[in-house]
Amino acid sequence: MEVLLDVKERMSILKNFYDEVRVVDPINNIVFSDDFNLKINNKFNEKDCSLSNCYDVWGKKSICSTCISKKAYLKNDTFIKLEYNKNHVFLVIASPIEFNENKYVVEILKDITNNGSIVDGSGEGNYLDLTMKKMGENLIKDYLTGVYNKRYIDQRFSKEAHRNLKESIPTTVIMTDIDSFKKVNDTYGHLVGDKILRGFAKVLNNNIRENSDWIGRYGGEEFIIVLNNTNLKNGVKVAEKLRKIIEKMSFDYGDLSLKITSSFGVCEVSEKEDPFDTIKNADEKLYMAKMTGRNKTVF
Repeated sequence: MEVLLDVKERMSILKNFYDEVRVVDPINNIVFSDDFNLKINNKFNEKDCSLSNCYDVWGKKSICSTCISKKAYLKNDTFIKLEYNKNHVFLVIASPIEFNENKYVVEILKDITNNGSIVDGSGEGNYLDLTMKKMGENLIKDYLTGVYNKRYIDQRFSKEAHRNLKESIPTTVIMTDIDSFKKVNDTYGHLVGDKILRGFAKVLNNNIRENSDWIGRYGGEEFIIVLNNTNLKNGVKVAEKLRKIIEKMSFDYGDLSLKITSSFGVCEVSEKEDPFDTIKNADEKLYMAKMTGRNKTVF
């Protein structure tokens, strides 16, 4: 129950976005929740606010064929689907968390029965189409580039870095931005600038490891890349690889074909400093790269 209270406290600012939040313990097959409106089949334990099975809330007798909590737990990522409870349709978002060194999955449930969405009436949960998926992604994704936003960076990075330090796993941070981006905006306009930003983010995202690394838009044309299980030496290699890819590319917009360059600052997380100081230090390295000629990597 303690983990549920902690999650609800942290999510209080989003209380208008969901009807219920519950915490799933996949290992012990327990669900913690305190919203009585969704409890069915009389399997709710008032003493510890738990259900005997996560699928009890849907009135099912076995695990859902489209279970996203298990998927979120195993793949350490966020998943979204539609689920049904009698005459109601719910948007379900499942995302992994850590609490007191134990791993759980937070499920956010939103009743979307009357919001005009078109859903399949088969009675089975279906993965969302792109439109529905954006409802959840808007909470953590940058609207322009599609990579993670500043809110997500602030929430994930520190916890991930501390966990890696505890397990003696190296973490390297890359800060990067587009050289002379203001000149691009001033010369060609913001529509072209936005196109460049989207293309830049896509190139970065497509050239890091999908299952361990991640990228976020830190602000403006500046991006952060977090490389898990990567030391400084290998992090510099990644930055240089990205820099050379960008340098050789052309970004097309109508009849325009533009060449850009980018600068990089690289630092490894150290137990001697706060993880966010690593971001600050990498940002300072990026500034040095720009002040000493641009289109280079400083570490």
